[in-house]
Amino acid sequence: MNSVTNTKKLHYKMYKAGKTWCFAAIMATTFFVQFQFAGQEVTHAATTGQGQTEEVAGTSSSATSSSASSAASSASSVSSSSATSSSASSAASIAVSEVNSIMALVTTSSSTSSQAALEAEIEKIEAENTANYSSKVSTFLNEIIESAINGWTQYKILPSLTAAQAILESGWGTSTLASEYHNLFGIKGSYNGQTVDMPTEEYYSGAYHEIDDYFRVYASDSESITDYEELLSENSRYSNLIGETDAATAAEEIYEDGYATDPDYTEELEEIINEYNLTAWDSLAFKYSGTVVTTTGSTSTSTSSTSSSSTSSSSKSYTVASGDTLTSIAKAYGTTVSAIATANNISNPDYIYVGEVLTIGSSTSTSTSTPTSSTSSSSTSSSSKSYTVASGDTLTSIAKAYGTTVSAIATANNISNPDYIYVGEVLTIGSSTSTSTSTPTSSTSSSSTSSSSKSYTVASGDTLTSIAKAYGVSISTLAKLNNISNTNLIYAGTTLKI
Repeated sequence: MNSVTNTKKLHYKMYKAGKTWCFAAIMATTFFVQFQFAGQEVTHAATTGQGQTEEVAGTSSSATSSSASSAASSASSVSSSSATSSSASSAASIAVSEVNSIMALVTTSSSTSSQAALEAEIEKIEAENTANYSSKVSTFLNEIIESAINGWTQYKILPSLTAAQAILESGWGTSTLASEYHNLFGIKGSYNGQTVDMPTEEYYSGAYHEIDDYFRVYASDSESITDYEELLSENSRYSNLIGETDAATAAEEIYEDGYATDPDYTEELEEIINEYNLTAWDSLAFKYSGTVVTTTGSTSTSTSSTSSSSTSSSSKSYTVASGDTLTSIAKAYGTTVSAIATANNISNPDYIYVGEVLTIGSSTSTSTSTPTSSTSSSSTSSSSKSYTVASGDTLTSIAKAYGTTVSAIATANNISNPDYIYVGEVLTIGSSTSTSTSTPTSSTSSSSTSSSSKSYTVASGDTLTSIAKAYGVSISTLAKLNNISNTNLIYAGTTLKI
């Protein structure tokens, strides 16, 4: 009886061990590594189990076998099963380790392949630069392109902005500061203890003034670009530039953040970006960094006002540009997001990419909409306030926050250079609220335009840049039409000819 009981226990233990062997075999098969080795272990274990079963069965039928012999046989079986299970488990562990090694190699190979593809596309742009531009221009562009694109990967600073500022600030690398000290961006202060005192021009109080200042000195142009990108990414003043994907917005924000005092700075950057197709650098950076452009890319506070009297259902095509969204495109063409998504089989309207060609069945207004403005209070407020300058503040940002102008704050506080304020400084701010709170609105869905002149009343917070963009004209055109000598100074309540 005792022998029979031991035999049943042994079969149950063999069943459990068999499950372990099967699991090890499945693991080895799944990973396709050391399959034969694991299979041999399982086969060997199965053979051993069968031998033990026959031996125990023989013991059960023998009248002379003792219970001690049965127990010894059972212990031997358990020991054999355990060893076999351990061997199979070891095989599976080796399989997992080798698969991980293979996956690491695949990842490294993929990264290397992607880097090679990026370098090939950069070389293509460099060849186009050499073919299309002068030696001076192409040499400088080709020298900075790789560092500019890497700046997006590391710091999320737009390559087109980096390149345009380097070109504008250094005069294509020919300025003394750039050619002798590798400072491409006119960054002041010292770098690793290296600095140089040089004359420079600053714009304030409506005119340019020459001053002496200390500038950073670098060992190479690439070092200058890296320091510039680190400066923008680490200084809270420029936090709005991090991850910005629209070149026009970035060009406006860098000026409004107080990087430069030249009132034409934004317009000059945009001209460089457009003339040398620097947004192609942005597209390349987005493509190889896995960036999906889904931000609104809004560059002004203007809204579209339409007054359609008839509609057209003709189909058009549109190529997605940096900063576009289906919402902005739909508004521009007087249609809906769902209509564009349906027409182009877009399952997720939040994901479109630069260069994608969309079919648009627009509902286009045949009448030209006119900019509208909302009017509110007819009285103005001149109450005086005080504000303590915090880290990252500029007179521009403070003026916008309080609905006043840079010149008004500068005058009230006897500030001769509006580009220089310090943390902890207490400013007196006499805000002047405009009698009109309208924001410039632009028509983006009209199929015909009017050549008659328009007028616009400047509201609190407006700049010539935002008004020019809202009406689709240049800053210089607005300045000439309205005899504005300083494009950085306009006043709430002023009526402009557009």
